[in-house]
Amino acid sequence: MQIPIGLMMIMGTIVGLFTITAGYYFSVWANHKWPLELQDSLDARLDDLKVASEQEDSKLPGLSISLLPVLIPLGLICLDTVANVAVSPESIAGASNFFKGTLGLIHFLGNKNSAIVLGGIAALLLMVSRRKQDKEGLSKLVQAALMSGGGIILITAAGGLLAVCFNKPVSVAGSPS
Repeated sequence: MQIPIGLMMIMGTIVGLFTITAGYYFSVWANHKWPLELQDSLDARLDDLKVASEQEDSKLPGLSISLLPVLIPLGLICLDTVANVAVSPESIAGASNFFKGTLGLIHFLGNKNSAIVLGGIAALLLMVSRRKQDKEGLSKLVQAALMSGGGIILITAAGGLLAVCFNKPVSVAGSPS
């Protein structure tokens, strides 16, 4: 659709605020109407969930720190989008090397892949700083997260592969190919 990813993220955030609000109020209503017991899942066992829910609030990270893994990629991609809109290629032709280097750094960090990797690193650092466990305990958590995300990545990659392999022009009946 040729829509810049930063613009899509900004508009998605605006739409997301409305859907989050509606979803929250629906979930509160549904929880009162149809309460459900906690169940085991692939990512977290019921015993682990109970231990986590009994943890003191003072041991949990604050909201701002908890949102960093999401806000870092969002901020970097939006900053790259603003830089692309605000700075034209003609305006940097005679600019200083410092400005060009800064703009290049913004474009590198604002790349969706770089930004998501930085968000993942922030999430891992947050987890390591908050969980004073041995390496075995942390590796189990990371392994469980990768296993659940691996299925999504596999399906997405297979869809991309099929799109590339079968990317043939589609002709509509009655139209020239």
